[in-house]
Amino acid sequence: MNFATFAPNLEMLLVTILLAGTVVAWGFLFSRLALRLPILPKQNILCRARWNGRFVFAILALFVVLPAIFTSCLIAFFPPSSMDSLQTTGSGISTSHPIETFLKAPGPDGASAPSVLKCVVMLLYAAALVPIVEEFVFRVVVQGWLDARERELFPKERQPGILAFFAVAVGFAFLHFRSGTQGTPSQYMLTMSFSGSALGSVLLLAVSIYSLRALQGRSWREFGFDFRFWQSDLLLGAWGFFLAYMPSILVQGWLTSCFGDRFAADPFTLIIIALVFGTLYMRTRRILPGLVAHAMLNATAILGLIIASG
Repeated sequence: MNFATFAPNLEMLLVTILLAGTVVAWGFLFSRLALRLPILPKQNILCRARWNGRFVFAILALFVVLPAIFTSCLIAFFPPSSMDSLQTTGSGISTSHPIETFLKAPGPDGASAPSVLKCVVMLLYAAALVPIVEEFVFRVVVQGWLDARERELFPKERQPGILAFFAVAVGFAFLHFRSGTQGTPSQYMLTMSFSGSALGSVLLLAVSIYSLRALQGRSWREFGFDFRFWQSDLLLGAWGFFLAYMPSILVQGWLTSCFGDRFAADPFTLIIIALVFGTLYMRTRRILPGLVAHAMLNATAILGLIIASG
């Protein structure tokens, strides 16, 4: 079973939601500007990060190392059926995202459209697990720590936290840098890579939360989990996504035509998105608004790939 039969209706629904959401989001923005009201008022209840630099660098190291370790272990425990499974396929230069390659690959039955199971797994991975981990690491742990240090070093700064805000946005964007490579990874390598990344992400979250809660005695609010405002945070995250999505798509299309197959335009496009994520966290000190915006961004990208593959 695949999504080929649902692709036309899904495409129409997705386009309608994106257009309507964009009109509402920008309409709200211009109405606030016309009335000379704050676009995103600073929240009254702000909780500053109190963890130290050693913890931050340890989390960043685990963020990079754990997926590679788990991927290597999975390859060792579940070796490929043949050496061909370890090789790249194709001969052209490709800047495609690994998820795009994975979804577009023919299934075991030869069907070109991805199976329902493959689509659901990728949605759970990209639109649930990845946003949770990346928002926790980049916004709560890194931006929260840099913001607190910046306020200590520059107590009279007119826009406190602005340096941390831009530094994390740029770092987050260029984490997704991809240059053109010869061929594409095999389905076996992509499966091992995604599985290793998922296992590493779950362990990273467990270690981080245990360290903050049990060893350092930090409250849930200090690392962004304050769900008293969940309804407004859901709306705030959706507003941030619809505000940034169309501009980022326009920039993506223009840069892709400029760069060709030398490298992907993602990092430059994601700076716009990352600035929105950072603003949501900087103004609320809560993880949910950015998480919602991030999840909507990734879900939209996955659904677009599913429609294109179908």
